[in-house]
Amino acid sequence: PRAIVENVTSNIGGGVRSANIQLGGHRFAQEKFTNNVFQVVNNLYYNTDKVNYTFGVDVMQTNSKSVYGSEVNGRFHFNNDPALGYSSMDSFENLRPYRYYREVPLVDDLTVDGNILKAGIYGQMKTSLYPGLDMTLGLRLDYAKYPTAKFNQLVYDELGLRTDNNFKSLIVQPRIQFD
Repeated sequence: PRAIVENVTSNIGGGVRSANIQLGGHRFAQEKFTNNVFQVVNNLYYNTDKVNYTFGVDVMQTNSKSVYGSEVNGRFHFNNDPALGYSSMDSFENLRPYRYYREVPLVDDLTVDGNILKAGIYGQMKTSLYPGLDMTLGLRLDYAKYPTAKFNQLVYDELGLRTDNNFKSLIVQPRIQFD
């Protein structure tokens, strides 16, 4: 567990300053991450007397499995207690937290499976403009599709938020280089 001692005051430079002190906790427990990546890249080169062309395809499938449970430890909060005349440090020393909370799993299996598909196509050309000055021009298009989460009716009913949003991205990357 962690302890958070709030509003700890100190006299610094003639003024009273306050800060929170956090101690304890083990945030790196119960974790496991497995990623399997399959990638295929294919390039086609076409060269002429003046211009060298490159065209290609890049396809990558990532299958990931994650178990992340490091935040299930408890947190004790200590603060000033006017009823007892305790400062935050007094509350901490006497083990009198005003708040305790713990994040608990809502499902038996915390495993998250994610399958991400990324695909890219690209083309570029390189030519010599003058002796000692080359120019490269190109364009790359990348598309990624991420898993869709399950719809949670309770979240929708209580907060009006959809949890089953689908995330995709298409990124256009122009390239120009002089060397």
